[in-house]
Amino acid sequence: MREKLKALLIEHEGWKRKSYVCSEGYVTIGVGRNLQTLGLSDEEIEYLLDNDITRVLTALETRYPWFGVLTANRQTVIASMAFQLGLIGFDKFERLKKAIMDFRYKDVPSEMRDSKWYSQTPNRVEALIEIWGD
Repeated sequence: MREKLKALLIEHEGWKRKSYVCSEGYVTIGVGRNLQTLGLSDEEIEYLLDNDITRVLTALETRYPWFGVLTANRQTVIASMAFQLGLIGFDKFERLKKAIMDFRYKDVPSEMRDSKWYSQTPNRVEALIEIWGD
């Protein structure tokens, strides 16, 4: 019965990887998941987060050979940046990446502060700078 119900719901609701507004005006995703009234469970949030962390770390390891050489704290900072900004956003930090490639790690905090990102989320950036310095 469960498999038949699943197939029927997919047929009727559709299968959407991105959010959309349903006919009743609610933000919906997946197979009719109403995000506004039902939301996500803690387990679902953790599952999504774990997948997102894996995606970001894999992309950083693939794109930047220097990523794996960094200390765990510094990898955490770069991964947090890439998570928040997206890889396209992180890619714009040319001087920061150059400082890392040139082993000028002490210059990284100033590159983090010298950005639009800093003006948007200064407390977050300062917290990451503190982790970077450890």
